[in-house]
Amino acid sequence: MIADSNESSNNHLPEHDQVLASELSPLAAMLVSKLQSAWKSGIQISVEELLANNQATDAGPEVVISLVYEELCLREELGETVDKAKFSLRFPHLKRQFEMLFECYDLLKFPTEKIDFPVAGETIGEFQLVKELGRGAAGRVFLATQPALSDRPVVLKVTTRSGVEHLSLARLQHTGIVPIYLTQDLPQQSLRLICMPYLGGQTLRQILASVGKQPIGQRSGNDILKSLDAAATDFDSGKNSPSRQFLAHASYVQAVSWIGACLADALHFAHERGLLHLDVKPSNILVTSDGQPMLLDFHLAADTTDTAADIVDQMGGTKGYMAPERMELVNRAGEWRAECLSDRRSCSAEFWPPFSVTTIRPKYQPRHRHSLTPHIRAQSG
Repeated sequence: MIADSNESSNNHLPEHDQVLASELSPLAAMLVSKLQSAWKSGIQISVEELLANNQATDAGPEVVISLVYEELCLREELGETVDKAKFSLRFPHLKRQFEMLFECYDLLKFPTEKIDFPVAGETIGEFQLVKELGRGAAGRVFLATQPALSDRPVVLKVTTRSGVEHLSLARLQHTGIVPIYLTQDLPQQSLRLICMPYLGGQTLRQILASVGKQPIGQRSGNDILKSLDAAATDFDSGKNSPSRQFLAHASYVQAVSWIGACLADALHFAHERGLLHLDVKPSNILVTSDGQPMLLDFHLAADTTDTAADIVDQMGGTKGYMAPERMELVNRAGEWRAECLSDRRSCSAEFWPPFSVTTIRPKYQPRHRHSLTPHIRAQSG
């Protein structure tokens, strides 16, 4: 177990060391800090040497795993190609824990391949990029136009070619799920273009940030429309849609309940077709300019029949919104079966308390790469 740290006793430490102290045991935090300092000084000391120099050769699994993880990260940051199997040979009694650690590391780390993503103002494929709407570690999302089709506005997601999100979206045609127009692979740039309709509006995260400035008791459905209108562009339409008419006269509770029901219906539709979303969160929920709630971003989607072994290459999610069984897959080795309950729990997390501004942030946010290691070192059985 990680020793409980007294917060006040760590206040004198530098911010970086405070983070380490909060994530690791005192001994592990101290040794990791020493390993980092040595490497930054050009002394590539090994974990074994560090343990010997500090009379800690009998340190427990948590300390060793934290140090090995740090050495792995430091070597890759220097551009080395690391043979992870050698770590297991150096510490054979921790082979099982290392397998788990390296699996999680490979799944959760940022892509190491240098990808040159386009920027607004450029042309890529048959699309003219107008404005960047968002970005992540493996992609960018743009408002774009398609000159070949009367300059129609579209949303263009530019990603690496490793995902299967386009195949997931192709299976779903529902008013509560953003559809796909087409995909195009650009092998020379290692990029994939996913073209979707431009529907205007804002993500639920953006709406929460806007209406959250008011006390819940003073909010109404019309405040949601005000947020949408404030973010409108020349491409937006649908000002007199049935959804907007409903929101204009709805109480806040009615608006929240209706949006939640729409999302639940969309998830149910996907589940009936054997597909799970697995990353339901405010930034993956769009409320269009005409007031229609829709699900976005199926890049982590999995079949309902998949097991942990089947979906290991797609494992991921957002802490604070992941269902407990998804977190369990990250935190321990073992069998896991993708179930519709995972999406239902994530969806319910959006609406309790109803549209409170506190739902903008997950309940837990990892602050350091060693946030992962306490979960790994516990698996010694």
